[in-house]
Amino acid sequence: MSAVAAPAPGDNGDVKIHASTTASDNQRNDPKVCDFYLAVFNFD
Repeated sequence: MSAVAAPAPGDNGDVKIHASTTASDNQRNDPKVCDFYLAVFNFD
């Protein structure tokens, strides 16, 4: 029997990798960078 995992409330957003020079409200992903930060969007 296999269990189905359900996301906890609020676990439905996006995490993006941004270059250190990318604006914090830009929702594109930029996975090939040296200096970076993580930006999170659309979490409850």
